[in-house]
Amino acid sequence: MNNMANCPALCNHVVHQGALDPLGSPSKRQRFAYDIQDRDVIQADPPCLEKSRTFAYDIEQFKEGKKSFADIAHHLASKNRNFRREAVEAVGFASANATIQSTKHVGRLLSDVAPCVRQAALKSLCAVLAKSADQTVSETARRILVKADTCTKYDAIELLASHAMEGSRQAFQAIDWYHSQDKDPMIQLKAEAEKTIIFAAGVATEDLCQEGLKISSAKALQALRKCR
Repeated sequence: MNNMANCPALCNHVVHQGALDPLGSPSKRQRFAYDIQDRDVIQADPPCLEKSRTFAYDIEQFKEGKKSFADIAHHLASKNRNFRREAVEAVGFASANATIQSTKHVGRLLSDVAPCVRQAALKSLCAVLAKSADQTVSETARRILVKADTCTKYDAIELLASHAMEGSRQAFQAIDWYHSQDKDPMIQLKAEAEKTIIFAAGVATEDLCQEGLKISSAKALQALRKCR
């Protein structure tokens, strides 16, 4: 999925320019800019082989549960966008054991300057919401996503739908919240569409289906009352 690009007419993250641009598409220009940025970072703060090995070791140990989030948290503030991205992805990989601290740190990176980091942060937050063994942590991720911009929420619903299709109750409930509580009609429609697909696939349990029907009925009744 191309993050922040599935929301037509609402997102202005990509600005189309003339065909004479030697770098071609906006995405190519963006990658070129970040390549230059990374080159400057390397010159100013050489990662060197030892630094890279230390980073790789920390991330692998964290994924295996041998290091805590506190041991890799500093990588989220690295000048190197790839270090930040991989550290964020590690939190998503270990989403079942995520903490409130790690979830909030990842949430801040939804506004990172690098698109690849923002995308990784969104994926990890959705994974934490769907898979965390701690309900409080899952709720923390949900609250962060609820406050996101429209395009981020649109993409989050798609990611959550994939988790719901795998049987995540938390993911389905988050989509249901977007359907019934979000103020943006576009987000409501997107959530409703994903719920329809989940129901049609027969993935949702009977109690979730009944819950969804109750909410739909309540919204219909509310709409009728407004018409009177």
